[in-house]
Amino acid sequence: EPIVISPQPSDASVPIDELAVKLAAEIERELGPHQAFDFLGFSMGGLMGRYYLQRLGGAKRVRRLITLATPHRGSWTARLVPSRPALAQMYPESEFLTDLNRDLTVLAEQEFMAFWTPFDLSVTPAHHGYLPELPATRLYSPFHATLLHDPIVLRTLANCLLEPSPALSHA
Repeated sequence: EPIVISPQPSDASVPIDELAVKLAAEIERELGPHQAFDFLGFSMGGLMGRYYLQRLGGAKRVRRLITLATPHRGSWTARLVPSRPALAQMYPESEFLTDLNRDLTVLAEQEFMAFWTPFDLSVTPAHHGYLPELPATRLYSPFHATLLHDPIVLRTLANCLLEPSPALSHA
């Protein structure tokens, strides 16, 4: 059964790494200390998921990490509101992203998929919505904010999550 965890505030006023620590605490509270799970992160939520996986030990629990419209390599649009700490972390080549992207070994060892759209006006340029070294799927859906309402996108994500996971067969 899906559980929605959305550390607050989600207005970019708190750094992504701090939100990821809140995410880890909420996961622990909701699922206990050992239950494995699949993680789907939208936009900045995908970066929180990556930080949880790559820096906070989440790789021990996350069976698969799926991101949607996540600025893995940054977004020039983030510069529109430079006073927000999380947006500053989403600048291309920011210290945060440079550190997160320096070593993708943990992601490569996980079941990972980045979904992105070339029509995204929030992740700019749109190809920053995936990591060239890792699996990615292009979706033809307009607009960042409407991706979670597009029936084709939702069906694609559901099918991805319903596929048997190799990690499940080892559980």
